[in-house]
Amino acid sequence: MHTKTESVAGEPEPIAAPRRRGRLFTSTAAACLLGFAATYFLFVWTRPGQAFEFHVLQGIPAMLDTPPVLRARAWLAYVTEYAMAAVVAVIIAIGLVRRRPALAIAGAVTVAATAGLDRVLVRWVLTRPQLVVDPMNNENSFPSGHVAMSTSALLGLLIVVPVAWRGCTALLGSALVVGIAEMTMTVGWHRLSDTVGGNLLALGVACVAVAVLVRLGGVRTPSLRWPPLARMVAIAPLLGYAAWTVVRSAGPAYDVLTRGAAADPRQTWAAAGGLATVVSALTVVTFLGLLAKDEPAPVKRPL
Repeated sequence: MHTKTESVAGEPEPIAAPRRRGRLFTSTAAACLLGFAATYFLFVWTRPGQAFEFHVLQGIPAMLDTPPVLRARAWLAYVTEYAMAAVVAVIIAIGLVRRRPALAIAGAVTVAATAGLDRVLVRWVLTRPQLVVDPMNNENSFPSGHVAMSTSALLGLLIVVPVAWRGCTALLGSALVVGIAEMTMTVGWHRLSDTVGGNLLALGVACVAVAVLVRLGGVRTPSLRWPPLARMVAIAPLLGYAAWTVVRSAGPAYDVLTRGAAADPRQTWAAAGGLATVVSALTVVTFLGLLAKDEPAPVKRPL
């Protein structure tokens, strides 16, 4: 049985269960690694996986000159290393204002490490064999850098902001994260598997960062007047959106399963884009659920 006492400053002392909470984040990071590897193998290194995503991409050319595509390109132009540097600066500033430098470091490392790993994996580690003839898209694009960076930016912010602000931060940030996931497919820069890999990479790195903090300092539960509301303000809308999108995509998905290559590629592409947004939404929900109403306690040992 774990107890908590009030400190002199009125804040709860760390709960004496850092190992259990640390294992939770470590296990999730391991699951992300396995999911990342499985997604890469199934969609990149198997003929059925490449054939499916090739069919999805066939629905894009007819939409390349439409206003939605032009708007998507304009929005994606802002997802750069400079934008991520600005997010890191904001994360560090929040951590310093809260006098929680360890949280600032963890949030900043989440963003920087995700961006660095993505670049290394895409450029020098992962390859894409040409199992299906596709002269327009034969280079490796797994995982999506745009999705990985945007998701890691939001998760980094969720690490450092006060618990009471997590719900609103997640709700506002997820609108951008979900939109970026769909826009990368709208412009034809990434496949569905790329967006899944980007989310898993960001979530895995964030879980490792929090696991380290928890092992170093434990966790604490700040006193909130409405603790469930702090999370449900984001979780409920995101789960509702995910359910609605899955239902909307059921028809095209059934068409693909029953008709195969004869299915309408435009409907298939629209369904795949919707599923990409669902993965992004569920990534945010998962991290909020892992954080629960706790936050890593101030580190009392050297980092």
